[in-house]
Amino acid sequence: MTTRSYPAVGKGGFSDAYWSSAFKGNDGVVNDFTGNGLQVDLISASNIARVQPGMASVNGYFLEVTEAHDLPVPTGAGTYHVAAMYQPSLNVPLPNTDPPQADPLGPCRLVIGTTLDTTGGREYLLLRSITRAAGQALSAATVVTYRPHLGPSISIGAMPAQAKTRPETALVGFQYPVGTVAYEESTGETWRKVQATDGSVYWQASTQGPFSFAFSSGLGSRDAAPSTPQYYKFAGSMVGMQGALARANGNELSSGNDINLGVLPAGFRPAFTVRFACKVGAGNKTPAEVRVGSDGLVTMTGNGTIDWIDLSTIQFRAAK
Repeated sequence: MTTRSYPAVGKGGFSDAYWSSAFKGNDGVVNDFTGNGLQVDLISASNIARVQPGMASVNGYFLEVTEAHDLPVPTGAGTYHVAAMYQPSLNVPLPNTDPPQADPLGPCRLVIGTTLDTTGGREYLLLRSITRAAGQALSAATVVTYRPHLGPSISIGAMPAQAKTRPETALVGFQYPVGTVAYEESTGETWRKVQATDGSVYWQASTQGPFSFAFSSGLGSRDAAPSTPQYYKFAGSMVGMQGALARANGNELSSGNDINLGVLPAGFRPAFTVRFACKVGAGNKTPAEVRVGSDGLVTMTGNGTIDWIDLSTIQFRAAK
């Protein structure tokens, strides 16, 4: 038995007061043993979706995955949804028990299918969607991963592009509550659902990147990947940089005013010029000043001979 389910409140679960105050009785990933929500790994060689140990809540019941649970992925073309399901009719006693003993599997199961049947009171917490061509290896399939915090059950469908810019009311099939965090595996972005002062509800990027910094011609990375110059966004609006720049031909980076290092794209620029003291490789070791303008231009002013400059101290709030 790799899964079991039982009421979230009562014997084996939380107290009613704790469940109501801490989780508000909602569905979602309650805890996990992997650090990534109720994680689903795709094993291409075996053609299976493997749900790793963890726990979720569906319709007031806990579904606990006690050991890795394998679900065969059909080889035909289509989109297959891996989900935690609640089905009332499965909440039955074990046969030939007197007095009746509850089936430890309970009313919740892990399932996979092209459609998720909601008849008979079934409810689902979507974990992952896999879209493949006929006979296509899982390693080449298009995958959407859902890693929600506590919130209502999630409808089928990837978070569409318009969710990033339009109010939640403009979307169809989404039931994420305010405060929920969604993760897009293809881009490495984390999004959180927020409410504006005008009452509209929308998604805001919490993390984006890291992305390769488009440094100026003639420059190059001082270090090999993954320590190459990059920029990223965190906490919704904070931009940071990392990595070090040097001359691509190995010569000195040079000293002087307004040395053009590169340009940050729109959305990763400050509202006004910000300045930073950055570590350099130089004879006098005096930090250089790096400025980031509202146009995204990154420039440097240094003293003496400079071999390279480290951008890792750069952090600022992006303009709205």
